[in-house]
Amino acid sequence: MSKNQRHLYGDLKDVDVPILATTVVEKGDLMFIMKTDSTITDVTTANNTGYPASSLQDVTATYYADQFAGVAMKGSVSGVTENVPVATAGVFRFPLPATATVTVGEIVSGATSAAKVAYDQMAITKTTATKIVGTTIGKCIKTETDAENVDVQIITRFSGVTYAEIN
Repeated sequence: MSKNQRHLYGDLKDVDVPILATTVVEKGDLMFIMKTDSTITDVTTANNTGYPASSLQDVTATYYADQFAGVAMKGSVSGVTENVPVATAGVFRFPLPATATVTVGEIVSGATSAAKVAYDQMAITKTTATKIVGTTIGKCIKTETDAENVDVQIITRFSGVTYAEIN
């Protein structure tokens, strides 16, 4: 299990969510609600089997942002069905895939449609001109040059802020 403490500050507004025995969760994972029609079937990590990576091919897909539940605050091993606390608010620090300049107000995403990759414990920033609709997990709150990490105020489906309000 990861020992990374991604939470920097702010009220977590954590909720306990059910994790199936087939899902391995590490502390700090980005978590998503899996749905079939309007029925919640599971809460899972981005790269767990069943994540609809095909949705990342369509830059207008809102699946990712609509299903973002928050950040796992503890892990869950395979073979155990249990509830895991997931933070639905607060400021978190995630590593970037490569060093970059990050700017306050930039959209922060946990996925890239170019490579069709969803990250469990990594994030990327996007300017307004290059953002990928539907992959938002929050907004950058710190400007830095040659940054290895991005500090992000997460915005989840439970945070009371809609995707349209942050664009």
